[in-house]
Amino acid sequence: MTENIYNHRSNNTKLLKYQSFHEKILWEILRKRRQGVKFRRQKILYGKRFSFYCPSLKLLIDIDNNDSPRFIEYEKYNVLLFNENEIENNLELAVDIIKNEIERFEKINLSINSLLNDR
Repeated sequence: MTENIYNHRSNNTKLLKYQSFHEKILWEILRKRRQGVKFRRQKILYGKRFSFYCPSLKLLIDIDNNDSPRFIEYEKYNVLLFNENEIENNLELAVDIIKNEIERFEKINLSINSLLNDR
């Protein structure tokens, strides 16, 4: 039983070390708070590996082989999904979508904070 747990952790560690070409491109734009918020590289959540994670906004970003950018809710997290072609061929649009989501979440957080302070 213990061996399976360690193998699972070992596999997660291997996944975290691997970064696809498309993830490398987007990471250069997201790292070091370049978009105003902190992103972490690769978050494993419920056995699924997401490409990027912003803890303050509970925003997950993933790059996969799907057809179009999508915004979904996954458990208590918000997820932006992009396909590899969008990152490679239209990086500017992908970054604009991410910026818009960051701004939207920041406005929501400001509204919630002002409501709490008015009490």
